[in-house]
Formats: sequence, C-alpha cells, structure tokens
Amino acid sequence: MHLLIILIKFLVTILPVLINVAFVTLLERKILGYTQLRLGPNKISFAGVFQPFRDAVKLFVKQFEVNSNVNWKLFSISPVFILIISVIIWTILPLNRFARNWPLRIISVLIVLSLGVYPIFLRAWASNRKYAIMVSILGVA
Repeated sequence: MHLLIILIKFLVTILPVLINVAFVTLLERKILGYTQLRLGPNKISFAGVFQPFRDAVKLFVKQFEVNSNVNWKLFSISPVFILIISVIIWTILPLNRFARNWPLRIISVLIVLSLGVYPIFLRAWASNRKYAIMVSILGVA
C-alpha cells in the first residue's frame, strides 16, 4: 500500500512535467514558424494541439538505424539513462518552499546532475567511432 502511494505521487509529479515539455516544444516550433513567416505545426488538429503526441508516436515507431559495428546494448540504453537521470532530478526537487532538508536536496540534485555526462560518453564509446569518442570527451570535459 505504501509503495502504491509512492508510485502515485511519482506519476503525479512526472507526467505533467513530461507533457509540459511536449507543449513547450510545440510552442517553440510555432514561434520559430511565425518568425520564418510560416504557420508551424497545425496539420493534426486545431493549432497543432495533438502535434506533440504525434511526434512522440513517430519517435517511438521510427526506424532505428545505426552502423554495423555499434555495440547495440550500450548504444540503445544510454538514452534511457539520460531519461532516468532527468526523472530522478524532478523527484528530488522540492515541490513546495517549506520542504524539509532543502540543503540535502540541493546537494542530491548536484550529484545527480554530475552523472549526466556518463551516458553521453557511453553512447559515443558504444558507437566505436574515434571522432565521436573525441567529441564526447570534449563534452565531458
């Protein structure tokens, strides 16, 4: 029962954040479209409201093409690590200003943020390309 309550709190915290990211992306595309004198995404529904959901479905259904010398397991799991790290940050952040142990939460967020460089390097290392590895080392540094 306690685990179910934790899961519900987690979903109530994370789902609005992920949906918000989708609609901020839609807003960005609309603004860029208007600055370039075009309408932007408006083909799916009124003003493109369902466009973020269509983009998400397209992203998951799209063909996944990589080179033949890629380490498939590491190459595929590194974006999952990036998503997990970002979700962990949102669960650590206090949702109200009277949260207890806020210095501990800030330190925890900084620790989790420092882990964000490893999936980038892991993805480049799994690609087995020397230039990708050099660029990822540059990005980590």
